[in-house]
Amino acid sequence: MSETKSFNFDDGNAVEIEDNLAPVHDFDKASEVTGYYLGFEEEVGKNGSTVYRIETENGIVAVWDTTQLHRLMESIKKDDFIKITYIGEEPTKNPEFKFKRFTVSKRG
Repeated sequence: MSETKSFNFDDGNAVEIEDNLAPVHDFDKASEVTGYYLGFEEEVGKNGSTVYRIETENGIVAVWDTTQLHRLMESIKKDDFIKITYIGEEPTKNPEFKFKRFTVSKRG
């Protein structure tokens, strides 16, 4: 015998899915973010991007990945105390495009 399926969404069995993405750090407002590296999430958002999670003194923030930031973050391990600094935009070989330049430091 097959189980009867309920197509009534409001039958009391619905569970809301939570968005676990922390607030995104805005480098245009604060050029640095300092805190403990918690790890990263892949395939986030409509473009399937990577997001780094940093625990700051004010709570957890997310930082969107870039090609350059990805290379810099490769040597960072979970729980490292780090500082990501946004330097500014620089032109690429194609003058129509710019990329965001960062530095990453960690406490030894």
